[in-house]
Amino acid sequence: MIDRFNTMIVYTLFILCMLFFTSSSKSQTRRATTSNNIYVLYINANWNKQNDVEWIDSLEAHKVDQVCMTHKPSIQKKCGVEVVPTIIIYKNDIEIKRYTADISFKLKATRKEVQEFIDKQ
Repeated sequence: MIDRFNTMIVYTLFILCMLFFTSSSKSQTRRATTSNNIYVLYINANWNKQNDVEWIDSLEAHKVDQVCMTHKPSIQKKCGVEVVPTIIIYKNDIEIKRYTADISFKLKATRKEVQEFIDKQ
């Protein structure tokens, strides 16, 4: 009786582990597929920290970089940044979308809006 009980426990744990690892690998595969060749560049400046986009690191893309224009002023000219914060999305090294702040230096785009655009690529 005890052997049967132990066997059931081991079997149950095995099934639970399989379910856990299967669901984990699916989410990682989805992320890699969704973000194929998508690069997100987030640009802000030290003087505008109060308007930082808090969710930028949670975007699912191949790569997400943050650049402080205060420390790297050349980025302004290189990327044609007129206002901060700015989010630029590239696909295969070509700019495909740009989100910029309004006159109050606040980005109006939401995480959901940006992620949905990335997912459609």
